[in-house]
Amino acid sequence: MKKKQVQWKSFNINMPLELIPIYDFLQNELNFILSNDETRAVLDKIDLSKHRGDVWRDLRDNLKFRIKEWPLHNKTWHSYILFENIRREIKSKQEAIIIWNELVKNDFDINEELFKSLHKLKLYPTRSRIANIKRSNSIPELARSAVFNLDYTISEKQIFRMKQGNICEIKVSKKDWIEYEIIFPSSIDERFTGRIAKPRFIKRKRDNQYIGICSYEYEVGDYGLEDKILGVDIGKVKLFSSVVVDRKGNFSNEFVNTKRSQETEYKINKLYENKQILYDKLKSYEALRLTNQSKYEIWKNLYSNISNKIINTKDYQAKLLSNEIVNLALEKKCKTIHIEDLSWLNSQGGKWNHSQIHSKIIEKATMYGIEVKKVPAFNTSKEHPVTKEIGVVNDRTIEFTTGKIDRDLLAAINIVIRSTNIKLKKSLPKKAKTKRVKSKSNKKEIKEKVNRLKGNGQIVSFLTNVLDSTIQVELGVRPLSEVLPCNSLIGYNKLQVWATIILTILICFKAIFYNWGFEKSKKRFFKHFYKSKNIKRVITDLGVNKSDLLFDENYIIMGLNIKDEKQLNKIERELKNGKQLSRTQVW
Repeated sequence: MKKKQVQWKSFNINMPLELIPIYDFLQNELNFILSNDETRAVLDKIDLSKHRGDVWRDLRDNLKFRIKEWPLHNKTWHSYILFENIRREIKSKQEAIIIWNELVKNDFDINEELFKSLHKLKLYPTRSRIANIKRSNSIPELARSAVFNLDYTISEKQIFRMKQGNICEIKVSKKDWIEYEIIFPSSIDERFTGRIAKPRFIKRKRDNQYIGICSYEYEVGDYGLEDKILGVDIGKVKLFSSVVVDRKGNFSNEFVNTKRSQETEYKINKLYENKQILYDKLKSYEALRLTNQSKYEIWKNLYSNISNKIINTKDYQAKLLSNEIVNLALEKKCKTIHIEDLSWLNSQGGKWNHSQIHSKIIEKATMYGIEVKKVPAFNTSKEHPVTKEIGVVNDRTIEFTTGKIDRDLLAAINIVIRSTNIKLKKSLPKKAKTKRVKSKSNKKEIKEKVNRLKGNGQIVSFLTNVLDSTIQVELGVRPLSEVLPCNSLIGYNKLQVWATIILTILICFKAIFYNWGFEKSKKRFFKHFYKSKNIKRVITDLGVNKSDLLFDENYIIMGLNIKDEKQLNKIERELKNGKQLSRTQVW
């Protein structure tokens, strides 16, 4: 019987409020131990060659004078979690020293040779980490602060125990336990086996939010993959160019990215332009010493917002491209994906996020049992794959003695046959036949989710208040009794307003004189005013894009710009948990 192949995937959860004091205390302890000269001297003597448990005990013997004074329950296991954080920091320092030594040997050049030497030592650092070590201009030392990881994966049942399914119990005081439910995202992989790992909790640096990270197991199915290779060249003009080659040397037409991901690239470039304009303005004000002006603060905030938007958009683009590439590999039944080894390459200010795209491709491909192999990038866009002739670059084409070819297509063909013994059966095409990868629309899925959330209720939309050019958006759940029908009339034309006023008066009279009840009248008002169940009709009336307000007999859910499945999943989760949806502001 063939053994099932499984993988693990993580998702974010909320940190229980009861754990925050414990987390903050241990975070302060970690920073103290890492920053204090006496304790740092102790850490320098720790031997990491020992077993992890032995390292913990060595740390306990040297730091027990601090542990005795802790106000925490179960000092032993909380100290072990702290010691594991310290052990990882010491290990990180030792690895950084090895990287530094290899940099010295390589004359501080961050190139392919450096990465090869590090890989031989079984070290796989990112280029940014190597650049940071190089920038320090000194032998790396132990960090004086670090983000604490409240990692229950190393704990025992004395402070953490799993119950049935996704329910766990966490000890928060000497006698008290809390029951904590791990909420699965509605986007959880359908191949989920039911197994989950113990969570770990951190305080995220970028926004100071307390979050948890939990992993679940899923089964990698049989997708009928064949012995084919998909070669992918990540570029700047074409976001990617790819070809499929089988072991006999037959290769396909060129496949490139979708229009959707290309539009994302235009958006990123535009954001960078706006960022540069704001940067120039800020520098001008700083040169003129006008930093106390209100405009300066406004531009500074806008600059920060655009920077965050660039990060988020690039992350979104990386996800899009990885999905397109892996889906193409599945469609063409490719067992392997070849990408260039660009880990040594300077990112040039981070505008070309090849590293992020590569990591997303590897992450996505692993979910389907597809192997991703990095191949040497040298001369992939210049070398003839058969004759090994180095061609002449002419804009976007490469000219050989036998003809010319698109450089991106050439790179994809070279990438796919690198590190293989495949010999191409046919000559290079004089004119490339390019096909765009088709993007899969999720409009149908979103509509189904909306209908499922709506149930037998009705979709109602509320316009937002517009004050001082700022659109105030409230996303929340309120009892129907607290919502007045006139809230939905803001921004309507005069005829609609007057008609609704008259209708409201009639409803009130009906409620008063016929003992109908105002609650029922309101429900009937919504039912008749929005008698169509068609989402598009409501959207058209409001003049907004996919803006809707979902409600059943008991609750109204107000929202604006529900654009994707992720947001709908969030609404669905929070409704199931009976929680208030978050409030947001849109400029």
